[in-house]
Amino acid sequence: MIIEKIVAFITMFLIISPYLQSYKETIDNKELTYYSSYIFDEDTIIDQDDYISNSLNEINILVVKGAKINIVPGRNISKIVYSSSRNLLEEESEEDLSNSDNYKYGLTASIVAIGPGSQIIIDGATIIVDCPFSDAIVALNGARITIKNTLIITKKKFSKGLVVTYDSYVEIREGTSILTEGDFSPCIELKEKGKSDAASVSLSSTGEGSSLISTIGDIEINLYSSTGNSTNSQLLVMLGNSLVGFHNCDFTVNGKGINNTDYYKDDINLNNGGIIIYRKGIYNVDASDLFIFSSTLYIKNSEIPLISCFDAEANIIIDDPHFYFGKSFMRADMTKNSDLYTNVLINIKHYSFNETKEIIEVGKSTVNFKEQNMNEIFKIIKQD
Repeated sequence: MIIEKIVAFITMFLIISPYLQSYKETIDNKELTYYSSYIFDEDTIIDQDDYISNSLNEINILVVKGAKINIVPGRNISKIVYSSSRNLLEEESEEDLSNSDNYKYGLTASIVAIGPGSQIIIDGATIIVDCPFSDAIVALNGARITIKNTLIITKKKFSKGLVVTYDSYVEIREGTSILTEGDFSPCIELKEKGKSDAASVSLSSTGEGSSLISTIGDIEINLYSSTGNSTNSQLLVMLGNSLVGFHNCDFTVNGKGINNTDYYKDDINLNNGGIIIYRKGIYNVDASDLFIFSSTLYIKNSEIPLISCFDAEANIIIDDPHFYFGKSFMRADMTKNSDLYTNVLINIKHYSFNETKEIIEVGKSTVNFKEQNMNEIFKIIKQD
C-alpha cells in the first residue's frame, strides 16, 4: 500500500511530461513553483497544437513575464488526471486539498496567466477539465485575460471555470459558455481585488456548493445581457465588501439554494437563498454592493428567500427588475454567538408585487429602504 502511494505521488508530481519546465512566482510572500510543458514568456500566437495535460500539477498553458498570447479559434485544451493520481487524490482529505497552496494559487489549473503585462486572448477554444482540485482558467498578480466564443467545462469537485485574483482583470465576451458539474465549483470566482466584465455569457452549474458566481473581499464584477442556471446551489454568494452588478440578465435557481459550507451548514435559515451575502467574521470592511438593473431572477424553490444576508453590511439597488420567487424577499440574520449585526439598505424602483412579500429580520438585524413608501409591498417580520 505504501509503495502504491509513492508511485502515485511520483506520477502526479514528477512524471508529468518529458519536457516539463518550472517557473517561480512570489504571491502573498510565498515563493511558488509552477510546472508546465508550455511556459510562454514571449509574445506568441497559438494556432497549431492542442494542449493536453494528464497530471494534476501540470498546467496546460502558463503565461508569465508580460508575454501576450493569442489562442486562435479551434484549439482544444484538456486536462484529465491519470488514474494513479486520481487514487491518491481520493485518499487525501478534501479539506487539505482544497486549502492547499497548489489549489489556492492556481498551480493545478489548466490555463494560468501571472504578473503585470501578461495577457491571454482566448477565441473559439474548447477547454475541458476532468480533474478534481483543478480550475480551468486562473489570472493572478495583475494579469489580463480576454475570453470569447469559448466553451469551458469542468467535470469534478473543486474545479471552477474561471478564477480572477490578486489585481487581475478578465473580460468575458459574446459566445462564451462556462459549465461546472462538480460540487464546490462556481462558474466564476473573484477574490483579492480581482475584476471582471462579462457580456452575452452563459453560466451553468449542477453541483452542490457551486454558485454561478462567488466573490470574496474587495472585488468587482458586472454582467451584461447574460444568462445562467444553477441546479443545486445559488446564483451568487458574496463574502466581504464585494461589488456585483447584473444588467439586463436572466438567471434561474432551480434547487434548494444551499451553499453547503462548513461555516453555516448546520443552520438551514442561513444555508439557503438565491443570493447569499455574508461576512464570515471579517471586521472593518465596507458594505457589499449589489446592483440589479432590468434583470430577471427566477427562484423556483418557493421555500427559500430571494436574498439571504447574515453578519453583513449591504447596499442593494434594484431598478426595473423581474422577480419570481416565493413569499420571502429577504432574510436578514446572524450566525450563532456573532456580534456582527446585519444591516441592509435597499433602494428599489419601478417595481411592484402581485402580493405582499416578507422580509424577515432576526435579532438585531435591520433592513431599511431609501424610499419610505414600501409598507404596501413588503411586510417586515421580526424574529428573536
